[in-house]
Amino acid sequence: MKPKAGYDYLATAAHFAAESSTGTNVNVCTTDDFTKSVDALVYYIDPDNEEMKIAYPTLLFADDPNEMIARGGGSFGHKDGPKPGAISYYIDPDNEEMKIAYPTLLFDRNITDGRAMMCSVLTLSIGNNQGMGDVEYGKIYDIYFPPAYLRLFDGPNCNVVDMWRILHRGMSNGGLIVGTIIKPKLGLQPKPFGEACYAFWQGGDFIKNDEPQGNQVFCQMNECIPEVVKAMRAAIKETGSSKLFSANITADDPNEMIARGKYVLSQFGPLGENCAVLVDGYVAGGTAITVARRNFPSQFLHYHRAGHGAITSPQTQRGYTAFVHTKISRVIGASGIHTGTMSFGKMEGDASDKNIAFMLQDDEADGPYYHQEWEGMKQTTPIISGGMNALRLPAFFENLGHSNVILTAGGGSFGHKDGPKPGAISCRQGEESWKEWKAGKFGDVSLSDGIIEFAKTHEELKGAFLTFQKDADQIYPGWKEKLGYTGESSVQAATFDWAKKAAAAAFVGSSSSQAQKGSTVARRALDQSSRYADLSLDEEELIKSGKHLLVAYIMKPKAGYDYLATAAHFAAESSTGTNVNVCTTDDFTKSVDALVYYIDPDNEEMKIAYPTLLFDRNITDGRAMMCSVLTLSIGNNQGMGDVEYGKIYDIYFPPAYLRLFDGPNCNVVDMWRILNRGMSNGGLIVGTIIKPKLGLQPKPFGEACYAFWQGGDFIKNDEPQGNQVFCQMNECIPEVVKAMRAAIKETGSSKLFSANITADDPNEMIARGGGSFGHKDGPKPGAISCRQGEESWKEWKAGKFGDVSLSDGIIEFAKTHEELKGAFLTFQKDADQIYPGWKEKLGYTGESSVQAATFDWAKKAAAAPYIGGWVYAKTENLEGTYWNEVGYCPDGTAMNLAGNNMNHPERIGKDAHTPGSTLPKSFYMNAVGYLPDGTPLNMAGNNVNHPERIGPDMHKNGSPLPPPLKGYVNDIGYTPDGEQGFGNMF
Repeated sequence: MKPKAGYDYLATAAHFAAESSTGTNVNVCTTDDFTKSVDALVYYIDPDNEEMKIAYPTLLFADDPNEMIARGGGSFGHKDGPKPGAISYYIDPDNEEMKIAYPTLLFDRNITDGRAMMCSVLTLSIGNNQGMGDVEYGKIYDIYFPPAYLRLFDGPNCNVVDMWRILHRGMSNGGLIVGTIIKPKLGLQPKPFGEACYAFWQGGDFIKNDEPQGNQVFCQMNECIPEVVKAMRAAIKETGSSKLFSANITADDPNEMIARGKYVLSQFGPLGENCAVLVDGYVAGGTAITVARRNFPSQFLHYHRAGHGAITSPQTQRGYTAFVHTKISRVIGASGIHTGTMSFGKMEGDASDKNIAFMLQDDEADGPYYHQEWEGMKQTTPIISGGMNALRLPAFFENLGHSNVILTAGGGSFGHKDGPKPGAISCRQGEESWKEWKAGKFGDVSLSDGIIEFAKTHEELKGAFLTFQKDADQIYPGWKEKLGYTGESSVQAATFDWAKKAAAAAFVGSSSSQAQKGSTVARRALDQSSRYADLSLDEEELIKSGKHLLVAYIMKPKAGYDYLATAAHFAAESSTGTNVNVCTTDDFTKSVDALVYYIDPDNEEMKIAYPTLLFDRNITDGRAMMCSVLTLSIGNNQGMGDVEYGKIYDIYFPPAYLRLFDGPNCNVVDMWRILNRGMSNGGLIVGTIIKPKLGLQPKPFGEACYAFWQGGDFIKNDEPQGNQVFCQMNECIPEVVKAMRAAIKETGSSKLFSANITADDPNEMIARGGGSFGHKDGPKPGAISCRQGEESWKEWKAGKFGDVSLSDGIIEFAKTHEELKGAFLTFQKDADQIYPGWKEKLGYTGESSVQAATFDWAKKAAAAPYIGGWVYAKTENLEGTYWNEVGYCPDGTAMNLAGNNMNHPERIGKDAHTPGSTLPKSFYMNAVGYLPDGTPLNMAGNNVNHPERIGPDMHKNGSPLPPPLKGYVNDIGYTPDGEQGFGNMF
C-alpha cells in the first residue's frame, strides 16, 4: 500500500483498516465497546517497500445466492446490529508494507448454515479501500486464514486424485494428466467439435471447453454435448483408457448453471464422473464457484480464471496477486485452477507465482509473508496452460519437483505437425523423458541432452522438436545436430481433415471394430456349472487387479448336492444367469460372470469373485449403489432349491470401486470443530437420549433439552422419536432450537442435536441417556458427571493420583467433584461392581440406592429464559410443514414427490409455455432461506405454502398406494427448446 503524496503512512494505513472493517477514521455515535472489539488492525507496515498487513475478525464477513436471497435487507435487523472492525499492527513506510489484523468475528456468515463467505472477506479486505482518496494503491500479496475460520469454508471435494482414480492410476503420484482445449476457441459446430474431441482422445486424457464455449447459436449445448459423449465412448472403447471432459456451465443466473450441469450429467449418464464442471471463477465470481461446489459436489470443479489479470497482473498495484487468487480458490472449493505456467509458458507471471503449486497442493506451505496450515483440507490441483507444449514440460517439472498437474495444451496438441493424437502423445512423452532423465537412464547428462536422447526413439516427441522449433532452439541448444535434422526452420502443423483424420464414423455410426465371430451358441439347455467356477484364480491377483468384488460365504448345499456344482449354481444365480445356457449368451456376457474361486466343503466355506462391471450405477453421476451389490451377492441365491443356507461373512471392495461410494462426509472431527476443540483428540462428547423414549410433548421435550444442555454437549432423538401425532416435528424442533439458543447463550458453549430422520444411531458418539436423566440431581449434574468421568481417567492416566489402580484413581477424583460423587450415589450397583470399597473411601454409609431427582418441568428447566424477548419470533411464512424425501406420507403420497404435481397428473394441466417463446422465469431452488417473494425455500416447489391450489387429495386412506412414477425424473426448469423435464421423454 502506498499513500498519496502528503499523507502519513500509518495514518493512511489505519484509515485503510477502518474502511476495511467497522467504520471510517472518525468516531460515530453508534460505536460501542463491542464494535471496537472487532476492529480490523494494521499490525505491520513497511513504508519503504509499501507493505502493510491487516488482521480481520471473522465475525463481520454470502457466496451462496440462497443466502443473499434469504437475507434481503436484514443487516440492520440483525441482533448484533448493522455491521459489527481491523487494526494496523505493522507498518514499514520505507518499503510501503502494512499488515492488518482482522478479527474473524468481523466476517459475515450464512444465516442458513453458519458457513463463512469469501465474498465477505473480499468486501472488507479489498473492497472500499480500493477507492480511498488518500491511497495511491493497495494490493494484497498474502493472506492468512486461521484454521478454525478456514474450516468454515467448503474447500475442495474432488481434485486430481479423483481424476487419477478414473484413469486407473492409483491415488498418489498419478502424474501428468494430458489435456487440451478444443481449438478454435469458437466457430466449430457440434459434429466437428465432437470429431476434434475424438481425435485428441486417441492419445490424450482430458479435454476442457474453452471459456466462451457454451450454448452458441451455431453450437448449442443440446447438440454439442451428445457429440462429445459419443466421442468419449468411442475413444474409451478403442484405446482401452478412460477419458475426461470439462463442461463449461458458467452463467449469470445460478438456475442456468444448475440446469446446464444437470443436463450435461444426464447426457454423460454412467460416465458422469468423467465429466467435470468448468466455471469462470473470476468473471462470474466466487458465488458461481459456490453454486457449482454445492450443487455438484461429486464433480471435479474446474476453476478457470479468465480475466483475472485485470487485478493480479504485475502491471497493476491494486487488487491482489495471482498467488492470493489461487489460494482463495482452494478455500472456496475449487478442485483445480488454472495457474498459468509459472514463467514457463506464454503468460506473464509474478515472483510469488512460483509458490502457487505448493500452496495449492501441500498441507502447509509458505507464502510471501505467511505460513499457512491447511489442516487436512483437500488440495486444489494446478492446471497449467498458456503456451505449453511437450518441449517446455521437462524443465517445468524439474522446477516444480513433480508432474502431478493437469495440462491443457491447445496449440501444443492441435498445433503438432502430425495432428492432435501425436500432439497429445508428445506431451506424455515430455513427462516420461523427464522421469527417465531423473532416474539417470541417460547417464550424467544435462536435462536438455536427456530429453533429446529420449526423442531419438520417440517419433511424437521428435515431431514436437520439428513443430515448435523456436522453443527447441531456446531450450535445447544443438538439438538439430543431435537429432540429425537439417530441414526448414519451422514446420507447419498438420492440416486437420475432419472427415478422414478424426475417423468420426466410428462413433457416429456402428462400432469401428468388426463384431467378433464367435462360435454359434447351442440352442439347448446344457449344464454350465463349471463355467461359474475357476479354482485356479489366485486371491492375491484378484485383489491386485482391482476389478472384482470378493465375497466370503458360509454355504451348505442340501443333502445329495455336490458342493462345487452348488457353489457354481450359486455364483450363476448371483450374476449373469442360471446353471443352464440360454440362446442369448454371448462372449461378453461370459466375461462378466461371477466366479467361485475357493471352496472348503468341510468348513462350508465358499468365496466368489464378482466383476465390478456387474453392479448397477446411477444414471445421473455414475456412482455405485449398495442395493445393487446386495441384490446380486445376497439376493436370489437365498431362495435356491439346492442350498441349505448361505451367509456372507466378509466382503472386499476393491479401492477403485469403493471410491464410487459416498463414504462419510462428517464425523466426530466436525463435532469437535463445532465445540471449538480443534481437529484431533477432542475427547469425549457428552451426550444423552431424551427420556422417556416416547410420550413427551413438544414443550416438555424442549425443556428437557434445555436442562441437559446446561452441562452437556449433545442430544439425540431416541430411535422412535420423530413425528408422532402428540409430538409433531414442526412443533417439536422449534422448541429444541429455542432451547439450544438459550443454552449456548447462557453457558457460552456450543451445543449439538441429532434429529431422527432415519433409524441410525451415530457410532462415533457416546450418548449416555439414562446416565444423565437418571442422575439423582438431574440432567445438568448428570451431564457434568459424564464429563468428569473422562477428566478423572485422564488425570489417572497422567499419574496425578500416584501409583494406584484405575478404580482408586476415579474414587480419589470423586472426592472433590460432587457431580461424579453423585453418580456413585445414584448408580450404586455399577459402583459396587466396578469400584470395590467405594462407600468406605467416599465416606458413604447411607441407603443402597438413591432415587433420581424428580424433574419439575416448570421450575427445574428454567424454560422461561429462552422463551423471553431475546428470541425473535418467526414470521408466519417460516412456519413450515414437516415432510421428508423418502417413503410415503400418511395419505399414500410418495414422499420424494410430496408437494409436487407429478404424482397427481390429473391436476397438472396443460403446459403454459409455447415452444419457441421466451422461457418462463425460474427461481434458484434450495432447501434453505427465502425466495424473492418471501416463500421459504425449504417449501419451494411444494403446494404446502400455496394451499389455495392444492385441491382435494385423490388418494383414499386405506386404499392401495399410487404406483411409482416411471422414467427418469428431473426437476429443473426448461431445456433451450422450451421442453419441460428434458430427462423424461428422451
